[in-house]
Amino acid sequence: MTTMKLSGTSWAAALLAGLLVLGVAARNAEASPPPAACDPLDAALCLLPFPNDVFTVEAAGTDTGRRVAFIALPGNVIGQPIDPTEWNRNDGFSPGSPVLTLVPELDLPATWGTQDEPTSLPDVGPNEPGYFDYRDHIAAPGRYLRPDAPIVILDAETGERHPFWSELDRHPATPANQRLLILRPAVNFEEGHRYIVALRNLRRADGTSIEPSASFLGYRSGTAADARSAHMDSLFARLEAAGIARGDLYLAWDFTVASERNISERSLHIRDDAFASLGDTKLADLRVQGDAPEFEVTSVQDFQKDDPGAPAYDGDTRRRVRGVVRVPNYLGDDPQGVPGGPGSRFYDADGDELPDRNPDAPELEAAFVCDIPYAPFESFPDRATPLLYGHGLLGDPNEVTGGSGQQMRLRGYMTCATPWIGMAEEDINNVIGLLQDLSGLPTLVDRAQQGFLNFHFVGRAMIHPQGFASDPAFRTSARPKLRGRPPFPWRRDRSLIRTSQRGGFSPLVYDGNSQGAIMGGAFMALSPDAPRGVLGVAGMNYSTLLNRSVDWEASGLSQLFYGFHPNKMEQQLLFALMQMLWDRAEANGYAHHMTSDPLPNTPAHAILMHVAFGDHQVANVSAEVEARTLGAKLMRPPLEVGKHWEADPYFTPTADYPRWGSAMVYWDSGNATPPNANIPANHDGDPHEDPRREPGGALQKDVFLHWGLVLDVCNGQPYRTDDHPDSGGVPVCTGF
Repeated sequence: MTTMKLSGTSWAAALLAGLLVLGVAARNAEASPPPAACDPLDAALCLLPFPNDVFTVEAAGTDTGRRVAFIALPGNVIGQPIDPTEWNRNDGFSPGSPVLTLVPELDLPATWGTQDEPTSLPDVGPNEPGYFDYRDHIAAPGRYLRPDAPIVILDAETGERHPFWSELDRHPATPANQRLLILRPAVNFEEGHRYIVALRNLRRADGTSIEPSASFLGYRSGTAADARSAHMDSLFARLEAAGIARGDLYLAWDFTVASERNISERSLHIRDDAFASLGDTKLADLRVQGDAPEFEVTSVQDFQKDDPGAPAYDGDTRRRVRGVVRVPNYLGDDPQGVPGGPGSRFYDADGDELPDRNPDAPELEAAFVCDIPYAPFESFPDRATPLLYGHGLLGDPNEVTGGSGQQMRLRGYMTCATPWIGMAEEDINNVIGLLQDLSGLPTLVDRAQQGFLNFHFVGRAMIHPQGFASDPAFRTSARPKLRGRPPFPWRRDRSLIRTSQRGGFSPLVYDGNSQGAIMGGAFMALSPDAPRGVLGVAGMNYSTLLNRSVDWEASGLSQLFYGFHPNKMEQQLLFALMQMLWDRAEANGYAHHMTSDPLPNTPAHAILMHVAFGDHQVANVSAEVEARTLGAKLMRPPLEVGKHWEADPYFTPTADYPRWGSAMVYWDSGNATPPNANIPANHDGDPHEDPRREPGGALQKDVFLHWGLVLDVCNGQPYRTDDHPDSGGVPVCTGF
């Protein structure tokens, strides 16, 4: 989540305009209409408990047999309810959804019986060195398996308990009487499965029991007689079979998770249709077939290492090429009438909920910038390895021309980038608008999926023999040296880019940081051409990330959102609702299929995650959930003893070097242990950009991207960056 700029106007001016609207809205606010279709099991707020099959209906045409059927969604302070249309196209809830309900006076340590576990409090608080609190469930997620666990999430199909951790909303602005109980899956829920949530033997801080609501007691005792009674009895029977007594229950309900097809079908549809237009329909074989995407080079700039006009990173970039790739367009017009612009939606000509190519504007231009390193100019047979890069939060592709791509160019990679449309600099004004009225969220999600297609086409142009490699901008006529020897006497005109690996397979690789890792996880799951990728300072699931990120909490964006949605319980609910659509455009919706269980017509992939311990912007806990879900092992040695938030690390499975396959590596800059709660880490300097600048990290990435092998670059020692106090400002992990 690295850069945040505003195109065409200043960030401050845009925020001020938004806040002025907020002030007028607050003064003129009228009471929202009474909510409909609420669940009386939790009367604290309509739509609680959440997620909940009470808000679904049977639907024979879906993979789950159900469809979401919200009658009304929350409104903002000026009484505008969210339009539920797009949500009601889901056949279930997010696989990473937080599970929410209000339990008045709940004390989780007393409930779990962990009140006597060690803690640094009150001597040391969150975001201070030495902080830890082993009373919290997150410190030992394995407690979910205890026979007497007071909270259980049960897979209704398998009867197995699902791993999670429980927390109360600890956002500093949340009043004590509005602190929702939040259950977060420690591994994403299985797509298409139904889950039963059971709460029992809940306690206050003084140890006294909390009694259920009268509404739930009616079902539990069998005195209620309504259309829901039989279903509740079936839940009780399923729980009894799992050893959870009906008479102990405080609350129970069930929910269905959206199916794989429902989450991914739009992105897969436009990808497959677009590549078919090139003549390639077999996308799982990692072979380049059919035509190259059309493209145009708009500028070429050459640099010399001693040129005073060269960029700051002149030791790695020999040539910079800019241009556009023409991509099939599946978006309609934006509010200003621009095809595919910010605020546009998918074009659906036949109403089948799948995007169609826009006949009035059949193509979009995806801008690209490529930095070509020195190596292929200077020696033969060297050619640059094509690397597609994903930029940070609401940023632009120029990020790759600086330090984010330098280390990889020094190792012979051509780094190319294109905007993450939907979440790019040009989308900031649309984001500001939809935070005031979430009915606009589908515009972000649809455009982001078109953005995935833009990335696919830029990547295909990078590796197709008739793509970039055919253009003079990506070729050289200079006689190269033969591995440092005198100039080679022939092959004067040659490509600077590697366009095929041995056997004709695609040589494309991916590297993205922050947002480029969050959205990049989805891109990797969908990619037909990049078998391996690095997700830098990775994480997923914005419903978990937002409260835990300084990018959100310390920005005007959060204040705008909180101002238009001031109820603290409702804010958590809105995060969960947003995640239902965000899944289509970020790693959370695709994590099950990033690696060994690929999506249809898609190759398998391998993922290396580089994580900055104590990251202020992308919460470490979200990276660990992602690693567990996609099957990446946490590499040992991970961290110094006592630094991790878990009492007995690690709940995430670990592995020793060397490792073939997907992996997660922590890089430590000396930051304090992140807080257990939904507040950001903010100790000392932000380590967010440190891993990508480490020479040892780039070396590890280089070997992985070429061979899929994760090697130890720190020789058995902790992975400390040059910003770690014990490193003396010098990289200490530099080789094998």
